[in-house]
Amino acid sequence: MKFNFSLFKNKASLRYFKQYDDCFLSWFVGFSEGDASFILSKKRNFFMINQKDPKVLFLIKEKLGFGRVKGPYTNKSDSNSYFRYIISDKESCYFLSLLFKQNLVLNKTNKRFNLWESNLKDDNLLAIIEDNEYIKTNELLEINKLLKTQNSFKTLKTDESFQDNSWLSGFIDAEGCFSITSVKSKDRLAEKRFRVKFSLGQSEEKNVLLKIKEDLKVGYLESSIKNSTKDSSGHSIYVISSLSSIKVIINYLNKYNLKSNKNISFVRWCKLIIRLTDGESRQFGTRAYSRMERLAKEINVF
Repeated sequence: MKFNFSLFKNKASLRYFKQYDDCFLSWFVGFSEGDASFILSKKRNFFMINQKDPKVLFLIKEKLGFGRVKGPYTNKSDSNSYFRYIISDKESCYFLSLLFKQNLVLNKTNKRFNLWESNLKDDNLLAIIEDNEYIKTNELLEINKLLKTQNSFKTLKTDESFQDNSWLSGFIDAEGCFSITSVKSKDRLAEKRFRVKFSLGQSEEKNVLLKIKEDLKVGYLESSIKNSTKDSSGHSIYVISSLSSIKVIINYLNKYNLKSNKNISFVRWCKLIIRLTDGESRQFGTRAYSRMERLAKEINVF
């Protein structure tokens, strides 16, 4: 996918004295589409991302130059702690709207964002820019026109590949899963074997997952609902499970690095895949196989 951050960079760089990198910005859009919330409460705009590890939230704050990291908070359902990156002031919400406008990929995120940005009215923007030189008054009409543009959903173009930017890396940071499991073998000579799997699930976004599959040229789609027709209203999962195909997603993530704790899982997963080239580690009943089983269970444990 191609992204255009020029308006955001032109305006925000003068305000926050930052040199914004397209690679980080496209990662941030993908990560936000997986983990962020666009909230309207009492006519106020809020943007939030919750994470157990605050490191990635502080990275976002440092790279963007605005927003706050708060916490820890306690999750009432499981007593686990988490941290929150939050944007709530009008000025920052305005700049965030310039970043996301026409750069979001998922249909459902676009719908939520359009409702969220509709609350950024002219009088709010006038209050923001009244005493600031980084936005000229004669540009206000142009900016408001952009903010009010309807039907701005990003079209999935066949000539734009997810492999050419870091959006997918950000989305994997939020929604991807790396696993190696011991499963019953179809080979009569072995009781069990290891199954390597990368998965990326999403509801009501089958077309996006199909586009990812098309761009990466590996993998397949499956449904998490039995007897599902995998239509646009179901939950579909993009899966890569063959060792020969896994290298495609490994090469992509080595180029566009993960930035959250998900990178720890990815590194562990890659190391165990290398171990699987060792014949002994693949032989059920050996000490090496048992060690692989134990390490595989710890891929996503922090």
